[in-house]
Amino acid sequence: MTSRLLWLMVLATTTSACLGVRGAPRFGAMRTDSRPLEFRHDIRLYTVDNGMTVVLLPDRRTNLVTVDARYLVGAADDPAGRAGLAHLVEHLTFEARTDKNRASIKDLLGEAALYNNAFTSHDVTHYTATALAHRLQDVLELEAQRLEMNCELLDDAVFRRERDVVLEESAERRTPWSDLNLDVMRTVWGEHHPYARGLGTREVSNATRDEVCGFLGNHYAPDRLMLVVTGDFDPDQAAQVIAKRFAQDTWKSNARRAPVQEARLTGTRSRHRADVEDAVAMVFFPAPPWGGDDAVLHMLALNQFRRVMGAAAEEEDWITGVDVSTAGAGQARLIRVMLSVDDPKRLDAAVDEVFERAPTMFEEVHPYVAARLLGKLQTGYVATYESFEDRGAWLGDYLTYTRHDRFMVPELEVLSRTSMVDADRYARERFVRNKSHVALVEPSGKPATATPATVASDREPDLASWRAPVDAKEAQQPLPAPTSRGHGTVEEQLLDNGLRVLLAPDPTSALVDVRLVFPYGDAADPSERRGRAVAAASLLEPDPNHLYATGDSLLIGWGLSTGTQLDIDVSETSTVFVARGASNLADWHVWRLSWLIDQCVYSSNTVTAFRDGAVRASSKDADPAGVLGLQLLFGAGHPYATPPPTGEAWSWLTRDELERYRLTHYVPRGATLLVTGGFDAAAMRKHVQTLFGPWSDAPSERPVPLPAAQPEWGPSWVGTRDAARTQVGLEVAFATASDPDRNLAARRVLSEMVRDRLRIVREGMGASYGVQVSYAAGTGGGAFYIESELAPARAAKAASAIVSEIEALRTGAGTMAEDFVRARRRALATAMADTADVSARADRLEYSVRKGLPIDHLDQVALAISKVTPAEVAAVAAADLDARHRVVSVSAPGDRLDEVLTALKATETRIFDK
Repeated sequence: MTSRLLWLMVLATTTSACLGVRGAPRFGAMRTDSRPLEFRHDIRLYTVDNGMTVVLLPDRRTNLVTVDARYLVGAADDPAGRAGLAHLVEHLTFEARTDKNRASIKDLLGEAALYNNAFTSHDVTHYTATALAHRLQDVLELEAQRLEMNCELLDDAVFRRERDVVLEESAERRTPWSDLNLDVMRTVWGEHHPYARGLGTREVSNATRDEVCGFLGNHYAPDRLMLVVTGDFDPDQAAQVIAKRFAQDTWKSNARRAPVQEARLTGTRSRHRADVEDAVAMVFFPAPPWGGDDAVLHMLALNQFRRVMGAAAEEEDWITGVDVSTAGAGQARLIRVMLSVDDPKRLDAAVDEVFERAPTMFEEVHPYVAARLLGKLQTGYVATYESFEDRGAWLGDYLTYTRHDRFMVPELEVLSRTSMVDADRYARERFVRNKSHVALVEPSGKPATATPATVASDREPDLASWRAPVDAKEAQQPLPAPTSRGHGTVEEQLLDNGLRVLLAPDPTSALVDVRLVFPYGDAADPSERRGRAVAAASLLEPDPNHLYATGDSLLIGWGLSTGTQLDIDVSETSTVFVARGASNLADWHVWRLSWLIDQCVYSSNTVTAFRDGAVRASSKDADPAGVLGLQLLFGAGHPYATPPPTGEAWSWLTRDELERYRLTHYVPRGATLLVTGGFDAAAMRKHVQTLFGPWSDAPSERPVPLPAAQPEWGPSWVGTRDAARTQVGLEVAFATASDPDRNLAARRVLSEMVRDRLRIVREGMGASYGVQVSYAAGTGGGAFYIESELAPARAAKAASAIVSEIEALRTGAGTMAEDFVRARRRALATAMADTADVSARADRLEYSVRKGLPIDHLDQVALAISKVTPAEVAAVAAADLDARHRVVSVSAPGDRLDEVLTALKATETRIFDK
């Protein structure tokens, strides 16, 4: 408490300098009392007799479940000469055909789950699936089948296809930077260290089924499996299902795990040359293992290191880029500091900057900065636990790397008693020359070029994608009406000044999420002041020259020390200010947004620095092929197709200009305050009235609507010759004509139909790691995008197949009724999904506010999908997949570019050189 009072005294002096123009800040009945965070978790942890570890975390706020299955085997366990085998096995475990209809685990997961994926790290292989709650038993069954998989369930043709896909994935991710990083890692860790090997390499190009089967049998066993189940389920029933289904698997792993040693950093140096543009200095320092005793101090240092080196880049023009990150994996880690410089002769100076600033990074840290660092960590722990999407893998990390059953609680306890004195001691001990390694990278002077990579198999796959059997007659009937997701309580009030307030309390949450939404975004920027909305939101900051009364200064100091995490988001039609933090200080997090809008200002120095930085960043040439593609979709001169402002186009940016914008756009009438999370609703109502009620209303500008899109007639073709590309980039885009609101249900079903049709590229041809499908819509028009990275040898055929399948959907060719049935089922299940954590709930409320929709609009979307008809989807397909509004963009090395464009029968192609 003594240190906290000292902070407040310092903050009181720094916020009370000279006379300002703002009125007195508002606090109401807020108190500077100590309120410890009352955090508890409902995690159940146990071990099954066969050695499998199970974690159950029920969450009744959602209608979803997530199953995470983690195996203690990773790239570190790859046999010599077979780097990448663990990753290949990860792919192949999805391909076991365990169903009588010859469906694979991947196929059945695609039916049971809304989302499923996997990743391989050096330490683990992790599988995850999210499904509606009633499908939990189905997902658990499929994970049991994965555990029991043997190679008799794997087809030779599928084995060859997946081996090729893995090689294509590695080729897609391979760049001069990835090659350089691997070279540096070998130097830092040692040539034979498990972490000095790539996660995926061409060493598996001739891997055999026998090798895969041996690896699978040695490492995939119950005593290597950690199962994490979170979401809407009864833990007792789930435990019974798991015991019944998994207990019969009793074999043990007979393989030893590869030992992982810490890197020995003794002050050494190494030099490297690479086909990269910038000279780079890399400095490595030791870091504790994941979840280790110094985990909190490590995270504090990592965040402060980023801040300190970012300041160095602002102070020194010759530092052109900064990155501070963690290298290695969970068992052994390093902090890596990367500084790019404008001249290789400055590499030594860059290293000196690191060693000069690193040990003293916590010296004379301002109390506000200290509070922000500590608060950011605390909020991060609570938010990750809250996040339905993230916590399964996070809990898996605790199981993997710690030896206790309290998960994040010990780190929160350490954090509560950590001071800047502790952090300063840690930095001075860790970040010194004799505990480091320096890697100096000089550009070779040669342009970056792609390393040719071919697939392993000389036979081109031609496999049929499995699809669930359906009755085509279902297309003519609506699906049963979905039940309401039950949003919980949302209280609404309208203050006299026009501010709308939505309160969504969640007494079970240790997090609070506060958002202030203004109905103005970058679409309101005049053509001669582009970037105004972003600058106005980004540059608000406390006024160091404002004189506050002593009592107010102490309260402000307390408020700035509560660790509120601020963020902004400027979209086309709205500006959103966000404050997040622990729920024990919910009232103070709400105060931060009130104070930000009411008391913060624009500093001339900050505005000048922002303007200079924008000029430097925008001086880089825009991608001409990308600009042309947007012009073809929306029309030349349309705001969506106009490159960012450059140079003198930023001359309008001044402090006075931003202040005028604040006065006319950040006004209560038309704005909405959202508060979600752990708070008392009655007390919050009074608190909001006290803080925001006196906020005076003022006239506001009406945004000028964007012009309608004027797409050019096509089809149009754009090519980019890019010698550095390892894969062929394909984008098929359409200027859309359907209504994004009225036709939303049909659009979602159509998107699912396109995804399903284009599975042929990944599953049938083995030509891509995947195809992405998305709608983009704004007030000035919209587009429908199909994007993929294609294997060079198969790109021409795959690109032709993509364009042909899209045209078939437009014309209604093929099994349209069956495709519609499957797509509508999936679109409806996705629309019904409700993660329900605090920030996800805030996201949904914010979306409804920005779009002017009712709070239950997602229920209405689900209902519309259940009733949508094939005719409605066909009408949207005809409108949005019109070849006359199609733009096909291809990016590849020259010879591949010509080959793909020829296969597509492209005419009048506009070609650019990267």
